[in-house]
Amino acid sequence: MRFTTINKFSPGKLVPHVVAVLIFLLVAVIYCKPVFENKVLFQEDVLQWQGMAQNSFQYKATHGHFPLWTNGMFSGMPAYQIAMDGQFICISSICYKVLTMGLPKPVSFFFLACLCFYFLALALRINPYIGIIGGLAYAYATYNPVIIAVGHDTKMQSIALLPALIASLILLFERKYWQGMALTALFMALLVSIGHMQIIYYGAIIAACMFVGYAIRWVREKDFRHLGRVVVITLGAMATGVLSNAVSLFTTYDSSKETVRGGSELADKQSNYTENGLSENSAFDFSMYRTEPFVMLVPDLFGGSTDLELPAEHSKAVVALEKMPPELARQIGEEGPKYYWGGIGVLVSGPPYAGAVICFLAMIGLFVLDKKHKWWILSACALSIVMSWGSYFQPFNSWLLKVLPMYNKFRAPSMIIVVPTLLLCLLAVLTLQKLWTRENPVILWRQYKWGLLFTGGVFAALATLYIRYDYTSASDGELLHKAAARGSEALNYMRAYVTGLQADRQSLFFGSGMRSFLFIAVAALLIAAFAAFTP
Repeated sequence: MRFTTINKFSPGKLVPHVVAVLIFLLVAVIYCKPVFENKVLFQEDVLQWQGMAQNSFQYKATHGHFPLWTNGMFSGMPAYQIAMDGQFICISSICYKVLTMGLPKPVSFFFLACLCFYFLALALRINPYIGIIGGLAYAYATYNPVIIAVGHDTKMQSIALLPALIASLILLFERKYWQGMALTALFMALLVSIGHMQIIYYGAIIAACMFVGYAIRWVREKDFRHLGRVVVITLGAMATGVLSNAVSLFTTYDSSKETVRGGSELADKQSNYTENGLSENSAFDFSMYRTEPFVMLVPDLFGGSTDLELPAEHSKAVVALEKMPPELARQIGEEGPKYYWGGIGVLVSGPPYAGAVICFLAMIGLFVLDKKHKWWILSACALSIVMSWGSYFQPFNSWLLKVLPMYNKFRAPSMIIVVPTLLLCLLAVLTLQKLWTRENPVILWRQYKWGLLFTGGVFAALATLYIRYDYTSASDGELLHKAAARGSEALNYMRAYVTGLQADRQSLFFGSGMRSFLFIAVAALLIAAFAAFTP
């Protein structure tokens, strides 16, 4: 007779997961403490939604249900796109409440993002405590609190869930068919139910790059049976997730045909739309300058945000502003953008800073990691960064707008920066895992030194940009033009203000770059000390 050993369940195995949940919960509660003091976050987009839905709520108060049509928006539109009651129990809603433990927003957003990234780390067999670090880094990357502050709730919910979908696909690719299939269907259903299709589209780009990375290896190994299973199961699971939201999804698709994103027969070269979607001018609104993605490493490279980022007493622009006649100073306060001077060109609440140490670990990972995940992650990062350039790399992005299915339904290319933010965190935790295990210290140390040299090269490039930039924006010219119409005295005052503004922007770049460099220097020394003193 042949006996097999049954692995008994050990409660000790749950300890790191319990610790992870408690840490995620504690940090989210502390970070969002005002929520528990009966304070409400001022979210401009949420207030606008309340205004749009007001008529529908008034109708419901009188008739007992929401209307299907409203005349209060765009000269009439389906009201179910604004506010609507569900007629049945939604499984996705129940699962979402379970995953967020019924926490109020925005506590639930940060907790969910931590939890889903932690699941991704576990799917990659990363040490749970390293996964905790990655979860916190991903959830609290600056892009997330910035979009929550302005009311982009569905975007944040989708960003939070995205790592869990990628983790589910990894389980499937790693031959855990049943778990991968079930979880892929679940998280696809959750993502679609949230309703932010642009983030789902970006998630599909990550999934496609990951599939290609895996598929190349399967083809080389002639493992066509597994390749076929993955394709069939993935498509089936994703279709299940999508179709579980058929009621809302198909009605939205039907109404979208009558919007500018659906195109128009009246389209011409000057329009913001074409016969089947948005025009290039509209689709490429809010593009990033080619060097602007460096803000993931140096957040104030392009001024940080529109608002004053320096202490008033250290700002040359503020000094110039105080010397102006009150009327001219008031014009700047009402009309003139201030510190941000990047490609997006509108009011910006903050940069998508991924973290200096996270970026450093990701750069080290390019040299210390093996080929299994490194190249598809790098490819997805490179593609998404190029796509974020939008109109500043028009030939390539115009081609993508024509060939990628439904890509011309979206705008704001800068939003795709959420992809490298996620993948840099992923590279960082993979690198930490590699450094922690130290399988071959001699080779690892040599690879680490190459990573340090590469990081030094990146900072040398940033130093070159610091010297070569002129720190001007299009809005500076507009301010000078308007001042010139008031006379030479007003123009002189405005020139002094713009000169001070440029000096402040340069100061912000320098200070931010030095902070990032110091953070990385400390991290590099700690890693070197660990390698030197650990047997």
